[in-house]
Amino acid sequence: MQQSISQEDFKTYLKGIGLPADIKLSVSVETLYLLTNKQLIYTFYHNTDAHLKESKPISLEFVDILQRLCVQKRGGLCYEHELLLYYVLKHIGFNVELIRCFVQEAGPYNPDYPTTHGFMHVKLQDEIFLIDIGFWGQILEISSKS
Repeated sequence: MQQSISQEDFKTYLKGIGLPADIKLSVSVETLYLLTNKQLIYTFYHNTDAHLKESKPISLEFVDILQRLCVQKRGGLCYEHELLLYYVLKHIGFNVELIRCFVQEAGPYNPDYPTTHGFMHVKLQDEIFLIDIGFWGQILEISSKS
């Protein structure tokens, strides 16, 4: 699933979330929160395409997601938001994994429920961050320090 991002596409992403294309970003807590918050502000959830009769399969290629969310401003499904940020964090150098899951609001746990959602596990020094940008942009910080 690893895709490399060109510098041009990276700059398009930055502009699409309201940041200057020449901003210097590092592997840091500040960058993690900045990108998550900006992406939440400048992109939005949109699932209409998935329900249209003539809908086509949704491409999960970075450049296609980038076009839909940051250039055309059409919005996307939760996992499109997750993938967009995942590839950007990888590009910057973050230690990030994408975890598949599902959203269950009520009722007994059903392990056979389809994994239609995802979140990110980011390890940064002695801390772990769980990020779900596709579902309200929550960041849960877990410290391994005593």
